[in-house]
Amino acid sequence: MSTRLRTKLEPNDIIKRSKTDFNWKVIVQLGVGGFGTVNKVIQVNEAGVPINDKEFAMKTELKCVKKQASRLKIERNVMASFAKCDPACKEHFPELIDLGQTLELKWIVMTLVGASLEKLKQKGFSKSTALQCGLQTMKVGATVIPTPPKIHFQAIHDFHILGFLHRDIKPANYCIGAGAKRELIYILDFGLARKYRQQNGQVRAPRNKTKMIGTPRYCPRASHRQEELARKDDFESWYFMLLDFMDGDKGVPWKGKPRDTAYALKRKIFDEPKWISTVSRVPSEFGIMAEYLNSLMFNSEVEFGVFREAITDYARSCNLTLKEPFDWMSEMKSLDTTSTSTTMPSTSTLPSTSSTMPSSKIGSSDDNRSIFSEKAEESSIDRSRTGSRSSHNPKGRKAQPRAF
Repeated sequence: MSTRLRTKLEPNDIIKRSKTDFNWKVIVQLGVGGFGTVNKVIQVNEAGVPINDKEFAMKTELKCVKKQASRLKIERNVMASFAKCDPACKEHFPELIDLGQTLELKWIVMTLVGASLEKLKQKGFSKSTALQCGLQTMKVGATVIPTPPKIHFQAIHDFHILGFLHRDIKPANYCIGAGAKRELIYILDFGLARKYRQQNGQVRAPRNKTKMIGTPRYCPRASHRQEELARKDDFESWYFMLLDFMDGDKGVPWKGKPRDTAYALKRKIFDEPKWISTVSRVPSEFGIMAEYLNSLMFNSEVEFGVFREAITDYARSCNLTLKEPFDWMSEMKSLDTTSTSTTMPSTSTLPSTSSTMPSSKIGSSDDNRSIFSEKAEESSIDRSRTGSRSSHNPKGRKAQPRAF
């Protein structure tokens, strides 16, 4: 019998839980990252027989991953905080179902979602779908043409209310729901999230210098400058993503280009807000969003209404109601939750190879993968360093098993 450590789960594997009401059974692998996998799992009894027809996603991480590089604990802490959301928006965040560990792996179980916006946009979005995705991934409010849509999504805004910065906003980190929930868009992959408020509610002072973080194609200018990110920077990444939605053929002008070129072009968008409309299908009316973002400071509250009104005003000029069916709804039969894009591990956990810039973790030709610093960084919900574990054990109290 082999004593080699297993680094991933296989179909039909049974993951035992400390509680005996059910166990998890692996159905199929959905995705793979540098430190673990994502698998579709179901609940089974001790005999391995399914106890219901529900399906979930199990995300794993190798226990041997060094603490500074661990992302799964941060994801767990962030997802646990979603319980504080009001019911109206909670359904748009993946739910943390369970967590635990094997001898080799740490794991969490969460809501199983459908295809990512990254995959769905490969065929190009219609104008209505691009605008609706922009609204859902930012925040939908009360003034939408001609009446509010039935779906109210507050992704970035509500994430900030919980006290976190996402720091890796991009199409790959948004997925539509599975099955009948394909009109819902989920925000996920929280491995690069960071708490930006102190316990007293005050915004944490920026560090003098940080590493570049996020995904080069969508990261804000501040990330290129290795500056501390703020709420405005999540919205700046969202703006770049919206530009990408609007021009499915070309994408953003810096797509696939070296980072110094990407930074220069990003600066140009804000120095000359209407320039983008001369080199892509992005409407000149969107320039007001760039002007507003450029006016924000580190501690600024972001008025998302500026973005909403720019989008809805433009939709009116195009005779769009923003109630048109999403492009993918006509292809529902061809979208399957076993897609490799479904609940993919955050690519922030992928190991890097080479770089031409000191702050970079990957080559500039791969500008759609997340990067992060492997140095310890305060990111977790309990203000501990990334991946750290408390060793405190009050005298006389028996140590309890920890999930991770």
